[in-house]
Amino acid sequence: MRALALPALLVGCAVPSTPKALHHAHAGHDSAVVTDDTGGDTDTDSDTDADTDADTDSDTDADTDTDTGNGANPQGVDVSHWDDTIDWPTVYADGYDFGYAKATEGTGFIDPAFATNFAGMADAGVVRGAYHFAEPDSSDGATQADFFVDNGGDWLDDGQTMPGALDIEWNPYGSDCYGLSQSEMRTWIGDFVREYVARTGREPAIYCGQTWWTECVGAGDFSASALWVSSWDDATPNLPSGWTDWTFWQTGGGPVAGVGASTCDENVYNGSRAALIRFVDGR
Repeated sequence: MRALALPALLVGCAVPSTPKALHHAHAGHDSAVVTDDTGGDTDTDSDTDADTDADTDSDTDADTDTDTGNGANPQGVDVSHWDDTIDWPTVYADGYDFGYAKATEGTGFIDPAFATNFAGMADAGVVRGAYHFAEPDSSDGATQADFFVDNGGDWLDDGQTMPGALDIEWNPYGSDCYGLSQSEMRTWIGDFVREYVARTGREPAIYCGQTWWTECVGAGDFSASALWVSSWDDATPNLPSGWTDWTFWQTGGGPVAGVGASTCDENVYNGSRAALIRFVDGR
């Protein structure tokens, strides 16, 4: 069984930090295949590799003094159809307690593996969540939040479903910031967050990396949303401006037992399993 200590996760990282690289899941450029409810390939694992070499902002290393010894911090994965077939009982047995699965991208793509992954996590006892890959240049934030909630991103008060996550990062299809100014991007994110709260009663998590956030969002306080930070191969996560702590940290990627793809994104939760369950329940 995989040890639940953070150092073991870091050793498994197979992808080096590169400032503007998309992690493997996004390399498929899913929105290029705009499809109906079943098709498409939009792997949304946010800017996994994207923001690893970020220059440190003022709050970059704040509050990362987490006890990662003796399995105190649950480990997790984030997946999409690019990760091939997944045997969730094996993933759980290997020491991964939580997972995020890509549900949607923009307003034209639903991940074809989402329903299977979401049900499989629940059946295996894995704490689960859904994420939405943002396309800020295709429609407004509220419209995309609605599409996400309507297609798997809703929060369920079932004791095992986390609030959904907004994956916002380097644009795999065009300009880094989707042609939006920083103020326009802040408006877009704010509209998404407000609509998600209105629909579900929970703040969405926000997945991003420091470098992209600095370039495309700049200042702005979205700290009411849990931060899921992409910071690969770093001793402590580089935090985007506006947050003083992180909730989830995507540390890198490597082989995971039960996952068909050769490399799977790996994450750690900033707290104990009991704290993770409190986060699930909104307490």
